[in-house]
Amino acid sequence: MNKLISHAINSILFLIIAFLPVNAFSEKFYIDKVGYRTIDDQCAEVYYASEVDSIVIHSEVNGYTVTRICDRVFDDFRETHHVSMPNTITHIGRYAFEDCISLQELVIPPSVRYIGDSAFFNLLFEKL
Repeated sequence: MNKLISHAINSILFLIIAFLPVNAFSEKFYIDKVGYRTIDDQCAEVYYASEVDSIVIHSEVNGYTVTRICDRVFDDFRETHHVSMPNTITHIGRYAFEDCISLQELVIPPSVRYIGDSAFFNLLFEKL
């Protein structure tokens, strides 16, 4: 009977772990009010930010190259005027900068290969 219970518990645990999202085990780091999380053994993504006047996205955090900006990270930031992105960014998520009406300058590095739907919706850029 104990063997049967042990097997059932192991099977349940396997199913739980097998269906968890990949980033469920990600490490998280916070630098200058920007949150980063690992997406694999080499890369990290920006998944959180606090609204401040100027945001600098780092190219590397704790040995991980920052390559992505997640969906809606800066959505509706009405007081942010500048965002600096490194040349390591390859992916800008959906609605990432939607309604950032005070954003005055944003330089998109040539490394960017994907820009999600409405990533820059409702912006009044002074300089792009």
